[in-house]
Amino acid sequence: MKQDFDYKEVPHDYTHCLHAQCPRSANCLRFLVTQHAGPEVIRIQVINPAHVIGKEENCSDFQPDVLACFAFGITHLFDKLPYSTAVKVRRLLFLNLKRNTFYRIQRKERLINPEEISLIREAFRMEGIKEEPVFDELIYKYDW
Repeated sequence: MKQDFDYKEVPHDYTHCLHAQCPRSANCLRFLVTQHAGPEVIRIQVINPAHVIGKEENCSDFQPDVLACFAFGITHLFDKLPYSTAVKVRRLLFLNLKRNTFYRIQRKERLINPEEISLIREAFRMEGIKEEPVFDELIYKYDW
């Protein structure tokens, strides 16, 4: 778990795990988050322990404790591209991300999630662009 973890980042409906004897608990975000829930947290949603006991190695609720890469802003996404190529990439992004989502990302109203980063990279590759897309900022955080 990241050093400066703040429990306030955890969504209210995030499912926690209380199975301390699980051999995978040291690497499970659901269990580690539970350890950070302080006394000010009144209620948490938990997995039924009877559901996971005996299924630890194949637990369908296991979530690895890894940070995901999000991007914020695409101010300079098209700067190094020829105009005609930029227009084609933009059209692909409208199709893949939807126009509304594209404009919200462009106006920095929301983060670009890892799946959307992949879609942007794929749009570049489809137009033969070998360089990586340029994002204003990369943010590493948990993908709840």
